[in-house]
Amino acid sequence: MHGLGIPARGIPAQVDVSNRRQGENALRESVARFRSAFDDAAIGMSLVGIDGSWLQVNRSLCDIVGYTEPELLATSFQAITYPDDLEADLAFVRRVLAGEFSSYHMEKRYLHKLGHIVWVLLTVSLVRDADGLPLYFVSQVQDISRQKRIELELARERDLLQALMDNLPDNIYFKDRESRFLRINKALADLFGLDRPEQAIGKTDFDFFTPEHAVPALHDERQILSTNVPVVGRVEKETWRDRPDRWVLTTKMPMYDTEGHAIGTFGISRDISEMKIAEDALTHQALHDSLTGLPNRTLLRDRLQMALAEADQSNTRLALFFLDLNRFKDINDTFGHHSGDLVLQTLAARLQAEVDVQGTAARLGGDELAVVLPATDERAAIAAAERILSVFNEPLTLEGQVFDIGSSIGIALYPDHGEDPAVLMRRADIAMYAAKRGGDGYVVYSPEMEQSNPTRVALTRELRMAIATNQLVLHYQPQVHLESHCAEHVEALVRWNHPDHGFMAPDTFIPVAEESGLIRPLTAWVLNEALRQVAVWKSEGQDIRVSVNLSTRSLHDPEIVETVRVCLERWSVSAGNLALEITESAIIIDPDRALDIATRLHDLGVRLSIDDFGTGYSSLAYLQRLPIDEVKIDRSFVSDVIANADSAFIVRSVIDLAHNLGIQVVAEGVEDSTVLDSLAAQDCELAQGYYISRPLTADAVLPWLTTRGH
Repeated sequence: MHGLGIPARGIPAQVDVSNRRQGENALRESVARFRSAFDDAAIGMSLVGIDGSWLQVNRSLCDIVGYTEPELLATSFQAITYPDDLEADLAFVRRVLAGEFSSYHMEKRYLHKLGHIVWVLLTVSLVRDADGLPLYFVSQVQDISRQKRIELELARERDLLQALMDNLPDNIYFKDRESRFLRINKALADLFGLDRPEQAIGKTDFDFFTPEHAVPALHDERQILSTNVPVVGRVEKETWRDRPDRWVLTTKMPMYDTEGHAIGTFGISRDISEMKIAEDALTHQALHDSLTGLPNRTLLRDRLQMALAEADQSNTRLALFFLDLNRFKDINDTFGHHSGDLVLQTLAARLQAEVDVQGTAARLGGDELAVVLPATDERAAIAAAERILSVFNEPLTLEGQVFDIGSSIGIALYPDHGEDPAVLMRRADIAMYAAKRGGDGYVVYSPEMEQSNPTRVALTRELRMAIATNQLVLHYQPQVHLESHCAEHVEALVRWNHPDHGFMAPDTFIPVAEESGLIRPLTAWVLNEALRQVAVWKSEGQDIRVSVNLSTRSLHDPEIVETVRVCLERWSVSAGNLALEITESAIIIDPDRALDIATRLHDLGVRLSIDDFGTGYSSLAYLQRLPIDEVKIDRSFVSDVIANADSAFIVRSVIDLAHNLGIQVVAEGVEDSTVLDSLAAQDCELAQGYYISRPLTADAVLPWLTTRGH
């Protein structure tokens, strides 16, 4: 054994070598396993030297940045880092080397070999030797480009949404399920008094509004989230903590996540305070007499209808008075309309004080007034009439003049003399004329009065004959374009050339026609004559459009559409040469039927106009529903546009509203150049009135146009 040169203790030596070899094999296997795991890792892996050079990289990292392994090992991490991120990277490396922390985790950008940006999530750890000296960095690189693109796209969409929101004049917000603001736009931030929209995040309506507004708003949002039913186009009042209240048009709806669950609410609101003020002013003007401030005929009818319903429910009676002032025409003729207006205003105030809050006093027009007295029987009505007569009989001293007026009162009682407003009003009117004829001060209606009213019966008979024998005649009032000063439109106005009384205005015989059923043949006569005249003018080289007024009964007459069609065909006149004027009061009697007939007329090609706009009821509510081409602002607003700020505001608001809806505007009752210039400055399209031209006979229209250089 010794000759073989084997040491005496050879066995232990062989064991040492074997152990070493086993360790080396284990190490090699461990390195191989590490290398395999390193190379096959789904995320990028690398070992980076202290100087930033690549010591070892895996296939995933090469795929992420587009290099082969040799190409990448020939560079450093600085070479593929996006320039704008390099300084931040180096700062972290220096801090790790300085021992502030042993690793860091960050998002950063690499430059792909092809030149585009690759977003990665980078984790870096420092490996030190036994003495604590830095050896190299181990890094893990995860490609998050897709997620980053999604985030950036979402961020761009959020920025775009915010920019869009901030450039809208409406107030916009998003809230979570607890009604806390998630986002608002700049307009709402300005309204809240915030410097930046994000300052509202986490706050609620209670931080800005009074509880009177915040509590219903919170209730709304909870209802929306529980029912998924939005609130669309609702007008509501906002009450603020430290600023004036305002009216808004608001829409609120639920927001959903990707699975369809309601996660909050979206809202948009528009300040319509000025429009609401204008609408309220229009409504007030529509329902009240501008001279006396009393309710007008329309509001009287509404109040009477409500009083009748209450009387029916409570089984009580009701009295309706019609009053006509004595000698009022003499005052107007002798002292002028200014004195007449003062008399009306003074007596209206006296009547209102006498009626007090128990009843309704109204002005029907001219010198006619009316009173509704609920819970009033005949004895109480007579006592009230005597008190009113006593008040009206007291002399008036106005501007140094003493006026002795007096009044005649007609009384109709519910249910004795009628059970609906129209019947009671007609019978109170009949009683009033009886009181005026007899000089009795007041008269209670009785059926014998209608039988002994030969004047009305005779007028009905004579009107029937007048329609059949062409005693009627049309006059035409021109309408002028305020921009071009051309006059291509006229309004047809019917007159009755009565053999005994001469020319009678329509106010005298139209009510008779409506009550007697003659309104249908009268309307047919006017349409036929107006379109015949249009055909005559066309044959003489003038293409003129004519406007014809439709009464309340005509608008609800199912035969009116066929009547219009037949007249157009008979005279071969284009439907565009005819405009039909309807009143707001005619619309509201039966809105559905009015809408149906108006739509059918519009489908013929006929233009539709709302006459006396602003004097009816709920003007704005029906304006959008009807196929309207133009509105005519009532003369009561137009004539007062210079002297009265309220009238000027109403006229301006009507013009703006109509233009926003694509509707043309005609101003009636233009009496001087100042009013005309004011209307032109507000972009009113058309105007008519005595300053432009009085109503003309058919033969005078073309010469008038020639004189204007048309």
